[in-house]
This record gives sequence, C-alpha cells and structure tokens, in this order.
Amino acid sequence: MTDYVLDLPIDSERMLGSAIPALPNDLRMPLVSVIVTAYNSERYVRQTLESVAEQSYARFECIIVEDCSTDGTLSVIEDFLKEQHDPRFRLLRHEKNRGQMVAEITGFRACGGAFVVFLDSDDLLFPDSLEAHLAVHLGCEPVAAMTCFDAAMIDGNDVLLSAHHREIRERRWSFFRPEATEKTIYVLGHQVNCRIIPPAPANRLLLREQYFWTTQSFMMFRYHFLSLIVPDETDLFRICADYYLACMTHAFNTTILVGRCGGAYRLHGSNGFAQAELISAEQESADPTRFRWQRQHGAELAAVIIEKRFEKFGSTFGDFRVARALLSLPGRVRPSVYRLLRTRLSFFQTALHLIVAFVSARITRARISWGTCKRVFWAGY
Repeated sequence: MTDYVLDLPIDSERMLGSAIPALPNDLRMPLVSVIVTAYNSERYVRQTLESVAEQSYARFECIIVEDCSTDGTLSVIEDFLKEQHDPRFRLLRHEKNRGQMVAEITGFRACGGAFVVFLDSDDLLFPDSLEAHLAVHLGCEPVAAMTCFDAAMIDGNDVLLSAHHREIRERRWSFFRPEATEKTIYVLGHQVNCRIIPPAPANRLLLREQYFWTTQSFMMFRYHFLSLIVPDETDLFRICADYYLACMTHAFNTTILVGRCGGAYRLHGSNGFAQAELISAEQESADPTRFRWQRQHGAELAAVIIEKRFEKFGSTFGDFRVARALLSLPGRVRPSVYRLLRTRLSFFQTALHLIVAFVSARITRARISWGTCKRVFWAGY
C-alpha cells in the first residue's frame, strides 16, 4: 500500500517553489499519516473523514482509531470505508475505551509516514491542508519539528463563527528571549505571514506563558520527534493530549505558526475541553479550574519519558538542554538529573552541566515572574 501511495502524482514544483527548482525524478515526496481518533462522534466523523479524502495532496494514509464508542460512530465509519473503498484508509478498534492519548499511541504505532497529523473526529481539514503543511515543512527555514496553522471556528451546525482561532492573537507579554520572528513565506504560490517560535526559555517543559498554537488537528509533526516523545503506554491524558505534545515539542524545538487557515475547529456542547461559546480572543479556552491537572500530568509523563529515553534525548538535543528541561519539572516527579548525566558524562562535566543548568533555569524563572508582576501590577493586564 505504501508504494502505491508514494507513486501517486504530486505537483512538487507548486509545493517547493524556489526551494528546489526541479525535483530529480528519483526523489519522492513524503508520505503523511493522518491519525483520526474517534469516540462518540457519530454526528461529525463522516465530515471529518470526507475532508481527509478530499485532500489535494494524495500521498497520505489515514488511520482511524475507534475508541469503543457507545453511539453509532463505528457504523458511520464502516459505511464510509465501504463507500470509499480506498486502500489509504484503515480502521483500528479498541475493545474498551482508553482515552485520546492511548488512541493516538495505537494509531502512531501503525503509521508509516514521515509526517504525522492527529485529527480530532469533529474537526475538518480544508482541501489543501496537508499540502500547505508540507510546503512549510519542506521549504521554510529554519527546519521545524512542528508546523501549526490557524483555523476557522464553526459550531455544531456548520455555522462559521470566525475565520481565525481564538488562540491566535497578539502576545503583549510573551517573555521570549529571543523573540519570536515574524516572517513572510510563500505557501502554494501565496504570501503568508508566519511566526517562527524558538524553543522555550531554558527549555522549560511546562507552559507557564500563554499558549501559542491552535489545536492538534491543525498541527503537523515530524515522525522522528514523535517517536521520541510518544509513550509506549499511559493512563494519562484521556483528553487534551495536544497539551503534552505541544509542551514537549516547544521545550526542545523550533515551531512555526502559519497565519493561514488549515481547517475548521468545531465548538459544540460535547467538546471535552473547549468552551462551547465563542466570545472573543480574551476569553479562556476552557475553565481553568477544571484543567489544572494538565500541568501535573504533563510533568509526570515528561519525567518518565525523558528518564527512560535519556540517552536518545541527550544525543539529539545535548545533555545541557535536557538537564535544564528536567530541572524545570517539580521535584516530586523529577528523576535524579545527576544520575542521568553520569551515565553519559564524567564527574567534572556532570557537575559543570548541573551548576550552569540550575543557574540558567533559576534566572529564567525569575525573569518570567518579574514579567508577570509587571503585567499584573504595573501595566494592569
């Protein structure tokens, strides 16, 4: 199936522009894996799958993970697959409900693409979404681990509420050092504004600053980074898996926020996270008192993953950056940074890394706290 998909025709010149003027015949464009996690979404899942089938970029596979729904979701998916009869679509089923993160793990284990999109079963992709994501990934510099597109917002009856996601707004107090870089790039022949977002200050693993992206349906990740951070198994993040993915990606990598709609984010009464009503960019995306667990679960899962895969993290991002990231975690979940560093470094190198990483992390925390004080008490925001 993979060879069949990779041989489908693609207009590489339209995607790559001047980055590679003429793609040699023996080079092929990458496969994209779209992983759709579905639970109790019989009303919307068919539209979601149709939006994938209509993509202008043909070299994709779509893995649907049905998470033991209690409504007619499975029947809707099976009817769609029978009608489409498209080998690019596959259905995997859970025997019991496991939650969003485990469903994404199931899909990720089965996928074979160089790039991965996790699509919620109530959201929609616009027809050139995959093609536009790849155009940015392949043609924009610097190379990014994740691209994220703006998204329109619609309600449960397909009524357009906004042409932009409410998370996309000016950040008065981003506290970036260095600042995010505004850049104009060409995407499929059109000029588009984007924001090059550098890794988190001091490689902080938990988002204390404002959230900078939309939702995971409009993110595209490089497979090899996901293979480093996606857990083998976990009971955490039954919803809001994109919080963990965004935190881990932002801690170590450049990401690119593209000011172009990649699809439509649906607000309806059954959203697991988002407020059902759209008021303005100033409103909270969700009730903050209900989702305080996100930071705790994010810290617990990040600590386990980095400790287990420390050798790979250290060789990929450098021991200093990884040590600094671990020091940003709460002490109750943080593994021994000294012990992990000693598996790769001498005593002197380990001591030096720890001292510099500790000072850097403390300065960053103090700077962010000072910025918060200025924002709240001096500027009044």
